[in-house]
Amino acid sequence: MTKDKRPDIYLLGLPHFNSANDKVNSCSLFQDISSKRRQSEIQELVDKLVTINFQSICVEMLDQKKLEHEYKLYLQTGYLPNTNEIYEIAFKLAKAKQLKNIYACDHKLPMGKFSIPEPKLLSSWEKNFQEQLKKTYAKSLLNTIQLLNTTDHSFIYKSIFLKGAQEEEKAIMKWYQRNLKILKNIMSYSTDSPTLVMIGAGHLYILTHLAHSLDLNIKQITLLD
Repeated sequence: MTKDKRPDIYLLGLPHFNSANDKVNSCSLFQDISSKRRQSEIQELVDKLVTINFQSICVEMLDQKKLEHEYKLYLQTGYLPNTNEIYEIAFKLAKAKQLKNIYACDHKLPMGKFSIPEPKLLSSWEKNFQEQLKKTYAKSLLNTIQLLNTTDHSFIYKSIFLKGAQEEEKAIMKWYQRNLKILKNIMSYSTDSPTLVMIGAGHLYILTHLAHSLDLNIKQITLLD
């Protein structure tokens, strides 16, 4: 299939609202996500995203059966299992878009000896970015997601990953492998219609790089319009 005939893949990086492993995006920031203010901001985000021309949604989750069950339960009852970004944003967007299902695109691999450095080991630039993230989230969730979808954020996550790899070559190879598997899963769901991929913002740089190398129609969402 030629590139001009391939369906678009829209890519949106999200913060992890409650992941203990995400030191870069400061998950502690998002403890108020259930508040009236943040719920209003989530609705504002959904209202923006619903206008994009996609017909399916992929999220960073492993278990497709579990995802299907939870989404159907949400459609029937409004119940959300917890406050992570998949349930709070992707489920609400899929419902607004009247989608019957959501697709799991994640793929886990043992990463070897890898750890994200403690804050004291981060460069001043990286620390400044975290401070910028806090200030931006104080303004709004929408502004925060805009920030996480910038080139600066993609490069900073790559930088921190490299610093944390104690066995650099193996860890980096596993990271590329995982993202290549994720992209393969995405492609299997987007064979004939546009797809929105909602994934941790740390994946943006490498997924975009891999997608371009495969000549896919990748479109990163900036939410600036």
